[in-house]
Amino acid sequence: MSDDEMFQLVDENGEAAGTASRRECHGNPELLHSVVHLHLFNASGELFLQRRSLCKKRYPGLMDTSVGGHIKAYESVEEALMREVKEEIGVDAAGAKYMYGYIYRDDFESEYVHTFMLVYSSACGAIKFDSAELSGGAFYTPQDIEKFRTQKKLTPTFELEYKKLTERNLL
Repeated sequence: MSDDEMFQLVDENGEAAGTASRRECHGNPELLHSVVHLHLFNASGELFLQRRSLCKKRYPGLMDTSVGGHIKAYESVEEALMREVKEEIGVDAAGAKYMYGYIYRDDFESEYVHTFMLVYSSACGAIKFDSAELSGGAFYTPQDIEKFRTQKKLTPTFELEYKKLTERNLL
């Protein structure tokens, strides 16, 4: 990950609106850039959460969305999803379904989040972690996730996703 990596900027509707570097986007919440998230469920309804690498600048070691990553300049949402899922956990996300989009803002950045879900099966391939991105991960029950919440072990973005998933009765 280079600070010179170019991200896709978007407007409030998620439509392409130019490009900017990682360096420009991170630290400037005025630049709304696009990201993808994937929620990976197993057949029992458990949700895969990743533990962020301890080398990450933001939220090291906290539990996060199954997969999350930036959309590169001129890359489609679907291309970014397939690339990020393959990079972070090594599986094929071809069967992923779009769920919703929303804007996440904090004092560091602003992201337009495109959220997908996928039910994991052996057809997706074996889960393999990219140690640069995550320090582990597993499938967790809703009770496990609620315990992480009370222990303040979830990233702020996953806190929002958790609320959206529970509102939709997925957890």
